[in-house]
Amino acid sequence: MPKSLRIPLSRVRIVRGVAGSMLLVGNKRIELPAGKYLSLIECFLSHAGRIVSYKRLAAAMNWRGVGDRFRHCLRQYILQLRTVFRRAKVHAHFAVAEGVGYALCEPAGNKPN
Repeated sequence: MPKSLRIPLSRVRIVRGVAGSMLLVGNKRIELPAGKYLSLIECFLSHAGRIVSYKRLAAAMNWRGVGDRFRHCLRQYILQLRTVFRRAKVHAHFAVAEGVGYALCEPAGNKPN
């Protein structure tokens, strides 16, 4: 995909209003599957480019503990978020820090113009 068509991570935001919260990519509203996706995205956006620990992600999702069951569930959420971001043409990737957590980052050296 040409660089000019990719949307930088800085244009992804969550807007809270009377009708509820929504994810905006640029000026486009993005539909999310049911679940705790908005709170998870908000956590990643507030720590963009940095590793977010499993403990912090569990708190964002109102989950108790960070054991194997939680990590499996989190992997499924991340997989769905990757799909949502790819379809919305967001120029960002999820990176895993084994045993620590995840990070939402823009690729180095490939930032859109």
